[in-house]
Amino acid sequence: MQEHLHGHLAYLRELEDRGVLFAAGPLWTDDGEYFAGDGMLIYRAGSMSEAQAIADGDPMHISGARTYRIRPWFLHDGNIGMRVILSQSRHELF
Repeated sequence: MQEHLHGHLAYLRELEDRGVLFAAGPLWTDDGEYFAGDGMLIYRAGSMSEAQAIADGDPMHISGARTYRIRPWFLHDGNIGMRVILSQSRHELF
């Protein structure tokens, strides 16, 4: 898996730049002690087939180092906020 990590992260940055990637990251174990290697990626896709094509392009999936399962998500509650402090070249998400 480590040999494909650089390509995987580059692919995620590309998706982010294109506005396709909403969020991504590893999942904690149930005891909250460490990351187990599983992760979640949330794509902006118009259909299941589009989401599958995006996932199929990930070097981790192409190599067979990881598999995936697509689950549609209906986002209907919550909010996302961001503050950009230009003078400090800093940002905060809340």
